[in-house]
Amino acid sequence: MKSSSILIFVLIILEFFVGVTAVQGGFGLIITNGLGVPVYLLSGSPFDSFLIPGLFLLFVVGGTSLAASYSLLRKYKRALDFSAISGISLLIFEFVQLYVIRIDHVLQIVYFGAGILILALTIILLRRNIKKV
Repeated sequence: MKSSSILIFVLIILEFFVGVTAVQGGFGLIITNGLGVPVYLLSGSPFDSFLIPGLFLLFVVGGTSLAASYSLLRKYKRALDFSAISGISLLIFEFVQLYVIRIDHVLQIVYFGAGILILALTIILLRRNIKKV
């Protein structure tokens, strides 16, 4: 197995994991209004409830991650573009979450790391593709 194939496999698994957990987390935020996080932590933020963050997590983070994973599996020409968008959307979500809620949790570190890893793998694969042309 070529090293590029291994990186693509890791990226597919990582984006699928992020996508599935983001969809679950998004639904959880929407249905429970915070998954146990007190709503008062949103005071001073543009959000009155966890509806908008939940929708962003569900559709933007979860949707782009699952789309990226699927497009890599299907070997679509623009699959790495989806991967870049997936990593960026995850990092934006984590930055906003840290800024608005101001609670540090181990999951924020894990998902922030996942976003960085998605972007790093995507950049490596993009650079390899550019050198082939």
